[in-house]
Amino acid sequence: MMLGCNQETQTAGHEMIRKIPPEFMQSAAPFVDPFASIELRVLMRFGRWDEILAQPPPADYLPVTVAMWRFARGSALAAQGKVDDALARAAEFRKAVAALPKETMLQQNPASAGLAIADRTLLGIYQKKPPPWTTAAVS
Repeated sequence: MMLGCNQETQTAGHEMIRKIPPEFMQSAAPFVDPFASIELRVLMRFGRWDEILAQPPPADYLPVTVAMWRFARGSALAAQGKVDDALARAAEFRKAVAALPKETMLQQNPASAGLAIADRTLLGIYQKKPPPWTTAAVS
């Protein structure tokens, strides 16, 4: 993903999740959940906004992934200039984060800490303004 290889990254993320048996994903949800949003993160990395908005909601037993799905949707809408819709999705994201049990982990860190960064990122996306030099006079 960091090398900018869009198709390879999408394929790897998709295959990683598809190889997890559904019954294991549900029974081991606290361990699988932090990784289950990889496809959304890949789509975000490559600005695939329409594809993000087309994604169905994840299973309720994956609450971190549900929160990331809401984050991704808010980010996609903001990137498309649909600020009011992005603000609504941001409120849903915050509600999903607030509902997480305190002990929920995002890999090795508390989910609340990692998702607080996502919240700030989302806030920055829809408050984004053009840099002042874009309106500077050209001589």
